[in-house]
Amino acid sequence: LSWIFIISAAGILLGLIGWLIWANRHVFKIPGGRAERIAITTAARVVMGMEVSPESLPDNVPDAARALWKQGRHQEALGLLYRGSISRVIELGRVEIRESDTEGDCVRRVDEAGAAVHPEYFRGITGVWMGLAYAGVYPDEQAVENLCRQWPFVERRKA
Repeated sequence: LSWIFIISAAGILLGLIGWLIWANRHVFKIPGGRAERIAITTAARVVMGMEVSPESLPDNVPDAARALWKQGRHQEALGLLYRGSISRVIELGRVEIRESDTEGDCVRRVDEAGAAVHPEYFRGITGVWMGLAYAGVYPDEQAVENLCRQWPFVERRKA
């Protein structure tokens, strides 16, 4: 009876260790490997429930946001600027933003990436977006105009 108990306990222990390794297999992947690049690309299409793929955005984000703002579609305009900023830092700066990242996580990742991804602008648009999304505070028209005018990312051109 004791042998059965020892064998069962060893089997359960080995099963638990195997499950822990399987559940945490991402820890064992080599950074910069092909699997990681694929995972980043896949996860970065939607961030915080917002579609951020380049295909989901207009060719000229600031002009489209300005037009939405003038139509009275304020939340859509700011959302477009924010989504566009996330998309551009992922696309142009290769910033590793994940689907589960919060606004604070995104700001931290952009800050770590350096000046090439315009962290000052990103912090500004994130602050305005959070004010609207969580506190219902709409910026004035001049602030939105400044965000559109200061857009630091190169726009895609139609071929």
